[in-house]
Amino acid sequence: MHGHGDKPHLCTYHDCERSIPGNGFPRRWNLFDHMRRVHNHQGQASSPGSTSPALSSASSVCPGQSTLTIRKRRTSSSSKAEAMKRTKSNHSSKAMTSANMQGNQLQSMQLVWHQRKAALNARMAALDPTDTAALERINADCAMLQTMAMSMRSQETVQSAH
Repeated sequence: MHGHGDKPHLCTYHDCERSIPGNGFPRRWNLFDHMRRVHNHQGQASSPGSTSPALSSASSVCPGQSTLTIRKRRTSSSSKAEAMKRTKSNHSSKAMTSANMQGNQLQSMQLVWHQRKAALNARMAALDPTDTAALERINADCAMLQTMAMSMRSQETVQSAH
């Protein structure tokens, strides 16, 4: 609902489109900022020989203040611009680092899977059909390999989505 209310603060330069009622500013600071940026106006918000009803009413709202305070925005310096660039590159490098970590995690999961598969093959080669404990261990190892394979597939799906 921003921008749909009254805009009582009008520009004091008569040839400006913001001096037309309805095209003003909702906040006094916005008017001051506009005058400074568009009209290179310095100091008070009224131009020589003209007054704005919004400015005269603003001084009556705050009778204790004799002058209007105008805050200036900070100018961007080259070091600040470089810091912003660094932030953006850090963000992309963080994403790359995250992708690398996920890739490393997937590789380590695959390595563990192959090691467990080799251990299972060794157990299978030395399997005695009458040893029920060994059969249960082989079944558990097969279930573990299946769980790890499902986890690796989901990890690959996440990586391919990025």
